[in-house]
Amino acid sequence: MPARKRAAAESAATDTASSRRRSGRLSNTPKKRSSYWEGSDEGSDESEDEKPVTKKARVSNGRRASTSAKKAKKQDSDEDEYTAEAQLAEEAEDEDEDGDEDEDDENRPMKVTIVPLEQMRGEDGVPYEDHKVHKNTLLFLKDLKANNRRPWLKFMANAGLQAHDGEYRRAFKDWQTFVDATTQTVSEADATVPELPSKDVVFRIYRDTRFSKDPTPYKPHFSAAWSRTGRKGPYACYYIHCEPGAGSHSFLGGGLWHPEAGHVHKMRRSIDRHPERWREVFADADFRRVFFPQVKASAGVEAVVKAQW
Repeated sequence: MPARKRAAAESAATDTASSRRRSGRLSNTPKKRSSYWEGSDEGSDESEDEKPVTKKARVSNGRRASTSAKKAKKQDSDEDEYTAEAQLAEEAEDEDEDGDEDEDDENRPMKVTIVPLEQMRGEDGVPYEDHKVHKNTLLFLKDLKANNRRPWLKFMANAGLQAHDGEYRRAFKDWQTFVDATTQTVSEADATVPELPSKDVVFRIYRDTRFSKDPTPYKPHFSAAWSRTGRKGPYACYYIHCEPGAGSHSFLGGGLWHPEAGHVHKMRRSIDRHPERWREVFADADFRRVFFPQVKASAGVEAVVKAQW
């Protein structure tokens, strides 16, 4: 073969090989084409491939996130405005309804309850004194025992009974003044008893009916107790009971009422340690005459001890 033809053949072979190599390399690498860039030339595709796609995605995601947050805030603010307007509208409607109800109440006829005036007992020329219990106080306790009901003492419109609350207040005040005067006498006789106010000495007239078979709500008597701590406490006390009626239910007393086991133990220990104190009390002539009239005056202290058992 001539040299020219040989050179032409070799150049053609090299061109085809290079074209094949180029086409193979381009076909093996996938092109990143986008639907937005359809119809563009290869140069534009290469320029798009060279762009930082990831950075654009990140920026776009941040913008979308900020946009969605702004939309959410705007929606929340719109909802808050809507709820505030709804609440104002509801409050206005409620005020209108209340106004209508008030107008209806004004137009309705008024209900009048007539409370009968309590007729108080007269003093009958006997004034109230601090160191005495008035006879009206005793009459009130007698009536309370016969009519031991709440409607009788406190006026109730449904019961239709006359109230006796005024009589109760006057009688209770009379008892308090009597107790105040007696407190001075007890304190002078026993230095261990202080001069306490009447509220710490006088018992309430209301009964505790929770665990009692007696359903009556009031006590038909007045009472008081003096001790180192008043009517309450672990100490022995002086007791006075005022209750009118047949058999003279009013009396004086002293000692412990339903003491606890610990207090009984302390009292017995005190008797064992100081028996001379108790013997001195039992040997007193006035004490034996009042509390142990069945014991002879000539009998000794042992007779008083056996009599009380």
